[in-house]
Parts: sequence; structure tokens; C-alpha cells
Amino acid sequence: MQQPPDQPPPRRGTTRPGELPPPPSITVQRIEHDYDDDYATPRLSARHEPTSFGNGCTVWLVGLLGIVAVLALISTNLGSILPAVGLFVGQLTPPEPVATVVAGTAPTPNVITVVVTPTPIVIDRGVLLRRTQNLNRLITVTNTYDDRLERAVTSSDPNTQQLINTIDSMIKGFGLDVQELTRDSITMVIYADVEAGVDLSKLQEDDFLVDPDGKGIRINLPPSEIFNVAINNKLSYVEQRTTKLLARPQKELESEVRLLAEELTLRKACELGIMYVAADNAETNVRRLFEFAGFERVDVNAPAGDCVAPNR
Repeated sequence: MQQPPDQPPPRRGTTRPGELPPPPSITVQRIEHDYDDDYATPRLSARHEPTSFGNGCTVWLVGLLGIVAVLALISTNLGSILPAVGLFVGQLTPPEPVATVVAGTAPTPNVITVVVTPTPIVIDRGVLLRRTQNLNRLITVTNTYDDRLERAVTSSDPNTQQLINTIDSMIKGFGLDVQELTRDSITMVIYADVEAGVDLSKLQEDDFLVDPDGKGIRINLPPSEIFNVAINNKLSYVEQRTTKLLARPQKELESEVRLLAEELTLRKACELGIMYVAADNAETNVRRLFEFAGFERVDVNAPAGDCVAPNR
């Protein structure tokens, strides 16, 4: 049914009698723009919004940096963290049970006494004695002395000597020496060797004192002594031998000079302190010997003996 042209169109929401209201005019254009004019693009629902966290390498790098920072913080404050941790663990640890004491009775403490007894090291002094005695004479000093000696004797048969004595008494006032005609003389250059030391075969078992820990030992050595005084035949020689006209050669003259040289050499060695040198050297040698055997502390007593000729 058409509307008469002279009548204004009815307003929206009003109908004429006998007519149905017109259907609502809904267009797609209206639905798409049914938002606030302040937004240029339509708003999507939350479940469709894209989330951007960067790529995977960035996530791992950030996490690694965080771990490093935490470890650095812990290491810096380790001194203050450990006591707190210990206090916390101590609070969690249950307290030890406390023994109850009945009235009238004294508590019996549980005391454990630990006595550490060092195990003594037993060293056979007899073995030390035998091995040391096997060294026998320990020569600690050898000195060589030289000297020039002269020896002259009057040597003639009895008849000749009686005649010489008569002539000597007759010409005594004239300043003549007739006895010179009967002299046999020798001049020698002597080199003699003197050996001194300690006779270890004289040691006794009581001369070894070993410490309980087996690391120290004290040794009492016998006194030093002269072992040998001998003429060095390779160096000694006869410088001059003179036998006068009326003298009879003496075969024992050279031997007498040698004996005299030994006595003089020993006397000179004693004056120069050979006995003390021998004792000091013996102390040093024996100490080194027992230190090499494994002892950490070695005390050696080495006295000086009498300076006398050895028994032949």
C-alpha cells in the first residue's frame, strides 16, 4: 500500500492504524563501526591478542644473566649468609636429651678419657755396638813432620881408643882435638807420619744411649790416641855420612837416628795439639755416620786422650 504524497512520512517507531511496524534497518556498516570513534582499528578479544617476547636466544641470555647475578650476590655475602644458615639449621635440629637427676642422687657423668701412649721404638744396641766395633781403628788425623838430624859417635877399638886418650891428654894444652879422628857421624833429613784417632773396638754397649722415640742417640767414644808414628822412607834420606881415619863405621847409627826422629816427631805433634784434633774429627765423623744411618739427633762425646807413643 502506497502512502499518499501529501502526508509526511511517519516517524520512526510510529505506525498507522492497521499497519505493521517496518523492520529495523541494520546494516553491516553499522555493526563494523559500532565502537568508539577514538579507536582507529577494531579491538580484538583478549584471547586473540598476539604476545611478543622476542626470540628464544634472548630468553636464554636473560635467564643466564640472572643466574650469574644471583651467584655473584651469594659469593659476595657468603660470610654473612653462612652464620644465618647455621643458626637456621641449629633451630631445626632437635636438642639433645638432658639427663634427669633424681633427688638425693648425684649424676654420673659419662667421661671418656683417651690416653695416647706412644709406641716405643726398640733399637738393639748390641747390633749398633757390633757394627761400630767392626770399624776398629778410626783414623781421624794424619800429619807429616820433617826435621834435619845429626848424629856423631866415637867409635874405635879399645886399644886404639886408649892410645887416642893418651895423646889427647898430652896435647890438650895446644888446642888440638884428637878425638875427632875416631868419630863416625851422619846427617839425615827425616819425614815422619803421625796417625791418631779413636779405637772403636773399645766401645761398650753402655756407650750407646738411644732415645725412647728411636730418633736420637748419644754415643760416648773412647779417648783419642796415637796409632802410629813412622818414618816416611820415600821422603827421608841421608844427607851426609862421615867416618874419620881412626873411626870404626857404626851400622846402627842410621837406625838410632830414625828412632830419635820418631821421638822428636811425636813430641812436636803433641805440642801442636794432635790429640784434640783427632777427638774433634772423630766426633764429626761418627755423627755423620749415625745421621746417615737414620738418626735425627746425634750427640757424640769424644774426649782427648794422652799423647803417648803406641804400644808396639
